[in-house]
Formats: sequence, C-alpha cells, structure tokens
Amino acid sequence: MSENHPAVRLRPLEDDDLPEILGWFKGEVGRLAHGVHGQVEAEDLTSTSPGTGLRVAVTDDEGIVGVFNWVDQGSGSYFIGIAVAPHLVGSGYGMFIVEQGIGHLFDQLRAHRIELRAATFNHHVMGMLRAGFMTLEGVLRDTIFVDGRYASTVVASMLEGEYREHVAAGRIYSPTRNFEPQDLDRGARALRAALGSPRVSRSWDTLRDRADVSA
Repeated sequence: MSENHPAVRLRPLEDDDLPEILGWFKGEVGRLAHGVHGQVEAEDLTSTSPGTGLRVAVTDDEGIVGVFNWVDQGSGSYFIGIAVAPHLVGSGYGMFIVEQGIGHLFDQLRAHRIELRAATFNHHVMGMLRAGFMTLEGVLRDTIFVDGRYASTVVASMLEGEYREHVAAGRIYSPTRNFEPQDLDRGARALRAALGSPRVSRSWDTLRDRADVSA
C-alpha cells in the first residue's frame, strides 16, 4: 500500500539515461538482481524484441529513481522486473515503481496476470511481498549459486481482478491515466447526442433503406 505517495511517473528510456542506469548494476543493484553472474549491457535495456518493454521511473525531485521492465508471456501474462537507484534502495521507491508499472500493464496493455520472481537474498523484495498485495505462488529451490551456496527464487503474482480490488480499496495507488474520467464521460455524452441527431448520416440507415427497397 502506498502512503504519502511521491510523484513517481514512468517515461520511455532515453539515450542520455543509459550511463547512469548501467552504472547501477555494477554494485548492490546488480547483485540483488542476479547475484554476481552476468552484467547488464546497453543492448539489454534498449532491446526492441517483440513483447518486451521498459520504462524509466522519475520524480521531479530525485530525477531517475528506477526502471521497470516486462516480458509478454502470451495469453495476457507478463513477467516483470524492477531496479531502484542505489542511493534509494530500501527507501520504499520500489513499491511506488511497481504500482506504476503494473498499472501500465493492466490499464494500457490489457494484462490479465503479472508475475514477479526474486532471489530469496533480495530482502527488499521479500519485505515488499509481506505487504500482501501479491499472491505467493511458490519457491523454486536452489536456482541460484552465489558465494559457495545455493539460494532459491520466490514466485509471486497478481491477477487483474485482484489489482482492481486493491485500487478500489486504496491499497494500491491509482496510476497516472491518459484521460480523466470526466473526459471519457463527456465523450460518451457527445456520442449519444450525435447518434440521436437527425443531421448525422449513419451507415445502418443506408442499409435499412436498401432493405426497404428490396422488400
């Protein structure tokens, strides 16, 4: 749940963002993301592979505070990932970024299910899961080998219906929308007025006239 929610918003990745974000993964952010194996490269962030996406999380005061990415698994199911700027790790920004990110998936990309996986040594994500807004689906045992020992991976998910319930109850911050509800209502009223106007030509009127002639 978000209280005192900062003005976190998501925007597309820009070329000027790359040096700063890539630098994050050389320290704690990288270790929390994937242990000590591998390194995130510019190509990983700028990939245009079908079904993948990435947004940069920013605030007016802090600038870039994190990144949110996703992979479309088909049938409305998405894997999600998150990274928070090193100086903000543990500050609560991770939750704010996740809220904005899953809001984008559910409200703009018609997601039905989102899935988050995290290593058990990522205590920041484990703490976020304790909030209870995601369903813990299971633990994949001994999937990561680091520092001479195995660690496991936690799998958590959320369905669209659960997301809507959390937003309605105020447990999840409602994301920034492209249109205000009153604008949508105004458009609906304008459409009804147009449909009822005798000055508006309608395709089904032509079909009706043709049917009358044929009869």
